[in-house]
Amino acid sequence: MNDLTKTRIMKANRAFSLKNLVLIVAVLMFTTSTANAQKATSAAQSSLTYAGTVDGHMNFLLNYDNEVAEKFFVIIADANGKVFFEEVYSDKKFNRIFSIPVEAGNITLTITSFKNKNEKRFQVTTERRLVEEVTVSKPSVKP
Repeated sequence: MNDLTKTRIMKANRAFSLKNLVLIVAVLMFTTSTANAQKATSAAQSSLTYAGTVDGHMNFLLNYDNEVAEKFFVIIADANGKVFFEEVYSDKKFNRIFSIPVEAGNITLTITSFKNKNEKRFQVTTERRLVEEVTVSKPSVKP
């Protein structure tokens, strides 16, 4: 391999790593809830953390504290409504890694209480960028 080829490969590897770091632009959380005047319940704590991209799949860690052990849905869908995952759980301390194809683009992860229909939504926005750099080096001169 010549120096120019090595330089291109190193820059391509750096651009690929940078692309992975920039892949998730924002993980936004907003919560919608309905008031229940008859029964006061503590708000369940939840978080969604980006855990990296492996083999073309984005990995997210979902933590959900369900103190009263009520049933809840976890639904993951893309912007077009295509559902990638849907399951019912009742764990008090829920921790799970979800793996979604990068091609899915922007997704929404929704936690919905089975009993009172309270919802917590996480919006995941992805942005992919291609970085191309070309370097021309001077030829080396040997005496």
